Amino acid sequence: MVDLAVDVRKGAGQTSDLARQLISAKDDQNSESIRPTSDRQLYNAVAYKKRKTGGPPVVTVADLLAAMSEQFPEGSDETPSDTVIHADLGCEPEDPDTFFAFLTTRRLLMNLQKQGGDVLQVDGTYKLMYENNTVLTLGISDRHRKMHPIGIAIIGETETTAASVKLFRGLQIALRNLGLPEFKPSAVMSDGASSITAAVAQVSPDALRLTCWFHMQKQVKVQMPKKGVPKDRRKKVHEDISALQLAPTLAVFHSAAKKLCKRWRNEGLRKFAKYFQRIWVDGPLHKWFEGAMPGSVSTNNGLESLHGKMKMQYTLRQRMLIKLFISLCHRMLTDWSRREVEGREFQTFSPSANLETEVRAYHHLQETENESFLRNQIVRGTYIARGSLEGEMRFSGWSRRFTCPNFKSFSEYIVWSRAYYTVDRREDGSLLCSCPVGLKQYVCKHSVAISVAKFRAEFNPLAKSLPLGFKRGRGRPNRKNFSPFMNLVQSTLDITPPGRSVHPIAQFNNTNDTSFTFAFAFESKKDGKLYYNCNQCVAAKRKELVDGSSIKTIHLYNNIIVNGNPSDGHYPGCQPIRSAQVHAEKKKRQASQLVRSGLSSVASARLNLHAEMTRECEE
Repeated sequence: MVDLAVDVRKGAGQTSDLARQLISAKDDQNSESIRPTSDRQLYNAVAYKKRKTGGPPVVTVADLLAAMSEQFPEGSDETPSDTVIHADLGCEPEDPDTFFAFLTTRRLLMNLQKQGGDVLQVDGTYKLMYENNTVLTLGISDRHRKMHPIGIAIIGETETTAASVKLFRGLQIALRNLGLPEFKPSAVMSDGASSITAAVAQVSPDALRLTCWFHMQKQVKVQMPKKGVPKDRRKKVHEDISALQLAPTLAVFHSAAKKLCKRWRNEGLRKFAKYFQRIWVDGPLHKWFEGAMPGSVSTNNGLESLHGKMKMQYTLRQRMLIKLFISLCHRMLTDWSRREVEGREFQTFSPSANLETEVRAYHHLQETENESFLRNQIVRGTYIARGSLEGEMRFSGWSRRFTCPNFKSFSEYIVWSRAYYTVDRREDGSLLCSCPVGLKQYVCKHSVAISVAKFRAEFNPLAKSLPLGFKRGRGRPNRKNFSPFMNLVQSTLDITPPGRSVHPIAQFNNTNDTSFTFAFAFESKKDGKLYYNCNQCVAAKRKELVDGSSIKTIHLYNNIIVNGNPSDGHYPGCQPIRSAQVHAEKKKRQASQLVRSGLSSVASARLNLHAEMTRECEE
């Protein structure tokens, strides 16, 4: 039992209560005379197993470096793709805090040479080892915003500038040892650590120092109460900062930030305005807005998620001895390397639009103003798309502000940022829009609409038949075998209010262009049959009660009628309704779902409903 526990946990902490109970139960089962194992006995058994599997304990830093050199090769041109190698391994004898070891594989480093892998992301994680060593993680994100790890570095307890410099140089050493080209990042993203900032300026002075948007928000929230921001005004301040984060260019960012700080000072937030201006506008960490490097990731959330998986899947959220952690790194990096060719390949092209985006793009082009606005633009590298506030600012004024941003107030910037959007054509042929969705997800309704209007792309045929605000439900769509005489009228929207049935309405069509509709009542716990009641019977019963009569009920299983004939046996007074009325009620139900879910206003839902029904009647 101890052998099994150690093999699973690999020395991750002390023996748990569950392990003691399992061993006691095993002993009691074999012999009632054997007493339960004591904590000391279990401790000695686990320690013996650790020494047996992990070898003698590491006494000095020199022993640790020797063990790492023996376990991880230095790397050469013949090194296999998934072999873990080390680079820049060393430590000063008199200062254990200078310990450094960079570990990676050839396959992980090869992602640096792929298109779109030019933004290097760095972050540190802690509480992995008893010796309190810090682990720095390197990674890049592909065009689909998926994180791909590059390697890890084990450093001393403190995250210093010297350690960060060794990290970037260790990466180049590993590339050189493996015979791979030198990597020159276009930008380096991290949190607000000053050590990373200084190291980037020293090793890669031409690279941009991007700041993680998530960490920036976190730091601002911490400073709000310290800088005198009242609690009831913090939400509004955060909304203003979020609007500023969508600035498309550096000039626009500085002009809007200047007006925002001025407004804060006029509102009595002078201390917070001074802090924000010094750190996040004029300081080296000011590149936290989307326009700092359009088309790249804006957060380090991918690395944060990777750190969570390290602690969840490998260390089991327990600290380890550094020697055992280094052995664990071999398995962890090997898993990461093999995963690059097993369903998580690096995506070098921009993502394609999903069905929801195509539906929005199709309805965007259906508006005459949008279609004519795009048609009148000449073919060039940058296109302009109309925004939600285009009626509040003329295009000539928007264009002047874009060329020479000199906003009169921050409110003017808000209107300007939502009046029109630029859609740039990149080197790979993809279109990148400056709207919030385009900046965050790399594809939006404006870019799809321009692809169709200017580059002869085609919509998904299904997108033309779906209403505005369509949103596909979670999971795979169900493929159902419908009964030959049963039509399940299911809304194309997967929006069901809490407490409402998720089952579709069943419609039985008569030969005289009339229909009976059946609504789900309950599901049998015994055989899984679905009980459906006739809606017209329910309406007739509400008008007049007839003794000895019951509502017509049918039984469905896998969308096949197994019991009951939907054409007879109805409640007295039950009258079928016209099939056209069923169709109209279906459309009204879709419109009401859009309004209840907040995806559309009442007026827009009515207009879209009328347009869809008119188009279907013409077809």
